[in-house]
Amino acid sequence: MSSNYDTYSQIILGTATKENTLLILPEWFDTSILKTLLTKYFLKTEKHQKIAIISIEKEALKTNLTVFSEDEFSDYSLNIVFSSDSIKKRKEKYVESDILFITPHLLKNDFLRQLVVPSDFSLLLIDEAHLTKGKHALALMLEIFHQNNIFIRIVGFTSYFFGLKEDLQEVCQNLLTTKIEYRNPDQDVKSPLNKEKTITVPINKQLYDFCFEVNRYIREYQTFLKDQGVNRPLTVRKEFPSFVMHLKSKYEIDQQRVLLRKAVELMNFQTLKELVEASGLKAAIRYMENLKDKNENIIEEEKISNLHSKFVRTPIFTEFLNELRKLSKTTDHPKYSRLLQLILDLKSKRNFSKFVIISNNKSVVQRIPEYLADNALECKILPRKQSKEKEALVTHFKEGKINILASTKIEQIEADALIFFNNPSRYSDYLQSTKDNSEIYILLTHRSNEERVFHSFRNREKKFGKLLSDLDIQKTLVLNQQNLFNKRMRTKMDTRTKAMVSVVQALSKGRDMDSRKNYTDQTYEQVRYLQFLANCTKEEAETIIERYPKRNATKFEEISYGFLSEIFPEKRARKIYDNIKGRKALVTN
Repeated sequence: MSSNYDTYSQIILGTATKENTLLILPEWFDTSILKTLLTKYFLKTEKHQKIAIISIEKEALKTNLTVFSEDEFSDYSLNIVFSSDSIKKRKEKYVESDILFITPHLLKNDFLRQLVVPSDFSLLLIDEAHLTKGKHALALMLEIFHQNNIFIRIVGFTSYFFGLKEDLQEVCQNLLTTKIEYRNPDQDVKSPLNKEKTITVPINKQLYDFCFEVNRYIREYQTFLKDQGVNRPLTVRKEFPSFVMHLKSKYEIDQQRVLLRKAVELMNFQTLKELVEASGLKAAIRYMENLKDKNENIIEEEKISNLHSKFVRTPIFTEFLNELRKLSKTTDHPKYSRLLQLILDLKSKRNFSKFVIISNNKSVVQRIPEYLADNALECKILPRKQSKEKEALVTHFKEGKINILASTKIEQIEADALIFFNNPSRYSDYLQSTKDNSEIYILLTHRSNEERVFHSFRNREKKFGKLLSDLDIQKTLVLNQQNLFNKRMRTKMDTRTKAMVSVVQALSKGRDMDSRKNYTDQTYEQVRYLQFLANCTKEEAETIIERYPKRNATKFEEISYGFLSEIFPEKRARKIYDNIKGRKALVTN
């Protein structure tokens, strides 16, 4: 595996040193070796320029710095640039550093403050490259390079699987990507696809009946909102800010309030149903009690504007909360019994001794130790924050004194089995867990939204490979190649050539045709070329072409002063003739 990994890294290195590359890699893939190899290469080839390693989060900057060992980079200066540093301090870091670790927002601002110059850089290594679109700081930072026509090598790292072709196109355009390297998780032995096992758990009758009742309310509210002109009401929860803006632009204040209240109640019903389906009654009770506590602590004036408080004060809220409490005394989510069965099977049949159970819901994590204790299994809850208690629990787990840990987030702890009680809410955290050798088990409620979300992610991951071969994506990469070629040529052009290009660009902007409809393609190009040679107006160029017998554009350089003096006043004829003579020499050279 190590040799394959090194080979792949070398292939990436060969590509990224020659082309702007977007690397779409599995989350577990360690990109540190790629970053260090690329940095070493560019430090040797571009000795007087800097390298920037760009991350969105400050913690990621520190993580990136740790992979650059002092032994390998002892001859170079490495610095993290913080926004908390004074302007003087940042300026000193920019001057003395060969390798900079910085956020895109700060680098963009310091470009504008002229603390550092974009042309000082030879390489940008960008984490979370899929965010390079719209008005994100990454896109705005790169726009400064593009506006100044600076040629620079850009390598983007991401584990995001693009769902929309337009998003991938925009990212590639902003990064000036000419090559996309994609490592398919299906084809790798370390892939979670080859290690995970999904277990579908049917919901029991009591929970099904409750969810059925909630679903009836969801349909009623959905129908009401549709009748009032609200499109796709079930997506309101994901697009709530834009939904509010839509209401303000379209409806009167009284109607706005009604629709907002109904939308918020619909959102709460959806959340309630999904919690019961995926995590059980305790999770739903906790959610509703939190809403109730917040409502009691809100002062009366704020209750008027707080939409969730209106839901809490409805009779249906109290009815549902009482029903949940009553059901919780008589039933549990079937996942608990399936979890127990899984642990016992792995212990007896596979000799597994270490288990980590993860749920994104606190009430589930609190319930698991109680449930397992009733079945003669000891389980401890791992605190979320670093503490002496957490360190002691991890030590006891490694030593075998504790066999089962429950946690609300993934910890990098070696275990025989990593069991997700719920569908992982953060796939990046989930995929990072595959760095160790744990087997992965995911409990999914049958025919639930939880199951749909999981399989939707997996399907998007599988379809992504086809997106890369799309004709529009390939066209974008080719256009970027041409753009980079122009930038590269521009840096190599001498003063005379740059002057000529500037003249042509000025002419194309300042003297462009109002319309091409009166020209054949050939005549249009002749007028443009003659305008460039003679530095004359469009009308003057048209007159010359109309009267000149040798109308081939290649013959315009042979126009004589005598011919021009028959058309224009002597002074103007001399000026145009001198221009043609001078530009002819410029083009020839």
